[in-house]
Amino acid sequence: MREIKVNELKEGMTTAVDVFSPKGQLILKRHQAVSAFDIAKFGFYNIASVYIEGSSAQEKRRME
Repeated sequence: MREIKVNELKEGMTTAVDVFSPKGQLILKRHQAVSAFDIAKFGFYNIASVYIEGSSAQEKRRME
């Protein structure tokens, strides 16, 4: 699990934990693939970062 800034998120990344708005509203459940619409919602709710499944090493292997 690693924390990613919203402006660095890519579609298809998978959330590691539930994502809540600052007021406690559930925005996206854990283990869900992030869509472009979800990224826009994070911006609307001023969510700066989210936790994504995987590690940097796993990401590098997928990109090769």
